[in-house]
Amino acid sequence: GYHGLFQLQVGEISCFRQDGMGVDLKDGSTIDCNIIIKCTGFHLNDEVPRVTGFTKMQPYGLMDFNMNYGAEPLLDGGQFGGSKDKTQVDLDFSDITEEQYKKGLETMAKLGFNLGLIEPHGNPFGSGQGGPIVYLSRYFAYLVQHPEEQKALLKHSGKAPQDVVNLWSSQIGEYQYLIKMRLIA
Repeated sequence: GYHGLFQLQVGEISCFRQDGMGVDLKDGSTIDCNIIIKCTGFHLNDEVPRVTGFTKMQPYGLMDFNMNYGAEPLLDGGQFGGSKDKTQVDLDFSDITEEQYKKGLETMAKLGFNLGLIEPHGNPFGSGQGGPIVYLSRYFAYLVQHPEEQKALLKHSGKAPQDVVNLWSSQIGEYQYLIKMRLIA
């Protein structure tokens, strides 16, 4: 939470405690609190795997060739750019060496790529989903119009890491970093 003044807790309330000083969650845990602020809430889109046949996606939206999934992420501490209250992931960089990464950056620079575009960026549109939907839709349209680039992107991105149902905001950034490392190396 912000300077220890509050804590972000993700969960589903089963009931308020009889003493009025907390809640019991459906997972069996309890929260002692004086105030509860419901910030977001919606049902998980848990039918995506059944409808698409995929349980994982790339953090930039592609599930397969010409199949993109755009959904509003689940919000956790990562939406504020900090590491506190983030949903953690284990990233495996064992197949990428520092030399491969440096060589990839040098190649990109020689080809005229703007290396600033691969650096982490915040959402210039705030925490709302409107801006990202616009640029991700344009990006997918580009990929559809450039099938060879899309195939190469999928091939070199490797195995899709992002869960399509539990699409946590903080994990998207972490997985984007992993994919950028794979693509550069």
